[in-house]
Amino acid sequence: MTGRYDLALGLIPTALVGSLVVSVTTDLRLVRTLVPAALVGIAVIADVCYLNPPVDEE
Repeated sequence: MTGRYDLALGLIPTALVGSLVVSVTTDLRLVRTLVPAALVGIAVIADVCYLNPPVDEE
């Protein structure tokens, strides 16, 4: 079963690989595509670690 945190961990490399694909298939520079992908990664990490951290279900 895929949990919320598994999806979050999968989203970060997906965003980075997506930026690489966009950079290769268009004439955009890699730096211009990595910045939004990095912001997505930062937002996901902030959400998972600080806004909705894992809690023990006891």
